[in-house]
Amino acid sequence: MTTPPTPPKIDDGGPAFPGAMDQLFYSREGDLQFASQYVGMPSPGMSLRDYFAANVSVTEAQALAPQTPEECRAFLGMSQHAPWDGKRYPEILATIRYRIADAMIAARKTS
Repeated sequence: MTTPPTPPKIDDGGPAFPGAMDQLFYSREGDLQFASQYVGMPSPGMSLRDYFAANVSVTEAQALAPQTPEECRAFLGMSQHAPWDGKRYPEILATIRYRIADAMIAARKTS
């Protein structure tokens, strides 16, 4: 049995807000504390790739999305004979958002 190839690591740009996304909570004594103090680990925050993808507007993603069922099937790598009911359209929008995020991270390296 052969081991499947490891997919290439996606450059996520590193943490977007390292430590800043830490959760606050009240201890039993009523003191406001950071979760990382409780656990003893810093919060890694979200990745820059996730931040960029989340900030792509729905309008922008929809403008770049395929419009016909045939285009949608091709975008997702589906057979042209597969039924299309639109339920996978959010997957298309998410893919577009992450492609834009990847382009933004690549552009940061060349700037």
